[in-house]
Amino acid sequence: MRNTLLLFCLLYVSLLQAQNKNLEKIRSYYTSKKYTSALKLCDTSLLLAVNKRNPELYFYKSLCTYKKVNSNSVNFYKTVLAAATIAAKGVTYDKKSKFFNKGNLKFNAFLSVAHKQSEIKYYTNKIKEAKALERIIAHSFKDTSELYHELFDVLQNVNPTPKITQLIVLKSDAEKIDSVIHFASTQVGKRYKYGKAGPDVFDCSGFIGYVFKKYGEKLPRDANMIAKLGEEVQMENIEKGDLIFFGNTSTYHVAMYIAEKGSKPKIIHCVSRGVCIDDYNKTTHWGKSTVFKIKRVLK
Repeated sequence: MRNTLLLFCLLYVSLLQAQNKNLEKIRSYYTSKKYTSALKLCDTSLLLAVNKRNPELYFYKSLCTYKKVNSNSVNFYKTVLAAATIAAKGVTYDKKSKFFNKGNLKFNAFLSVAHKQSEIKYYTNKIKEAKALERIIAHSFKDTSELYHELFDVLQNVNPTPKITQLIVLKSDAEKIDSVIHFASTQVGKRYKYGKAGPDVFDCSGFIGYVFKKYGEKLPRDANMIAKLGEEVQMENIEKGDLIFFGNTSTYHVAMYIAEKGSKPKIIHCVSRGVCIDDYNKTTHWGKSTVFKIKRVLK
């Protein structure tokens, strides 16, 4: 019995050592961009029962799956979806959230790529594909975007907002616009949650409405309805205080432009990471290619 136990312990230690060596190779392959080699070693390692619950193997398998395919490939969406599915399995074994969390730069970069792919499908009216990817990201990684809520809430007409029949331009002046922008900036860091309108938690339209309400201007609760207000302007004529609406055939996100003319374009909005100020030219999800319309509701 003692010899059998000793043999079992030695075998287990040997397997752990082999696993560690394989992981070192996988990390090295990944760093040197040998994604196919890393992927093969991940698959070989996962065939062993002792490795089935190792989240790091799923972590690198998911990253290498999408990294080995060119982003311009016609199959890139399917590849990203496959990588997300692999990661979703791995996250069930990542009890300490060491790998599959937004603080992990490698995984956070993958989430950005995945969100972008679902947006591309949404913009080309491939709603089923957009839903499939956003559903996995939200349910497995707890990372909900405005597009997720557009797909699963707005498109299903949950709590539809009454239609607004007339356009409204709110009366204001330059000093009031500065005050609105200043107050909006004091909210930076507050959390995002769909359906919330403050004072400490917001979604995108809830945040804009909360800021305007502070100065006596009541806006509709829904971004689509807000987009019916005011005067439409072109990007070349945008001014601070203007609202930018992002989407395709309808609005699913709203932000406020806060930059002075001639300075770097900045927007303030509430996204999944909370209220924040972004460089308009550098945002991953909210850029010029996704602008639906720009409206001036403060004059």
